[in-house]
Amino acid sequence: APTLGSHPALYPYVLKHINEQPIQAELRETASKMEWAQMMGAPDEAQFLGWLVRTMRLDNILEVGVFRGTTALALGLALKDNGSTGKLIGFDVSEDYAKVGMDAWKAAGVDGLIDFRVGPGLDGLDALIADGKEGKFDLAFIDADKVNYVGYYERCLKLLRPGGIIAVDNVLWDGTVINDPSTHDDSTKAIVAISELIRNDKRVTATMVPIADGVYLCTKL
Repeated sequence: APTLGSHPALYPYVLKHINEQPIQAELRETASKMEWAQMMGAPDEAQFLGWLVRTMRLDNILEVGVFRGTTALALGLALKDNGSTGKLIGFDVSEDYAKVGMDAWKAAGVDGLIDFRVGPGLDGLDALIADGKEGKFDLAFIDADKVNYVGYYERCLKLLRPGGIIAVDNVLWDGTVINDPSTHDDSTKAIVAISELIRNDKRVTATMVPIADGVYLCTKL
């Protein structure tokens, strides 16, 4: 059985070993006291994605759903550490939630590496496709409204280069995905649908990883 599932008290021990920078811990602690704190990206997941960017030297990143900007900060720091010439393009429907994160990005010296765009993620991704950006991105992180997950996934797949990675967040959805389907709300139905799509998608090779609330990692073939 998964160790964290059997011993949930281990999670604080895990957080001691993810090597957050002080600015990251400060932002996380501030955001945890704000409205809708449960929507904030998990720190172990953010650090995993940052590690992935550092290790694979990924340059051009998409983030659909920025919220408080904690994951964007982790990714921006990874780009900075790599001396990358690329950028993270992040989409969210509101700038208000991200203001605290934007202050942290500036304090960390990564604000110039993050292109934050306000508006619906589908529209933003469509604009990139219309601008000829298909095949130009290395990594896409999807963590926005669940009912549009399939739409985000399909657009990100177009924007990724072969070998690029999509990370789809919240695929375990606090365990509700295994509840009686008759009890599923629209978000749960959408998460089950995207997971089944990925599992059977011949355009990618993929694995579901039980980090945080579950992340489906997909590599474009």
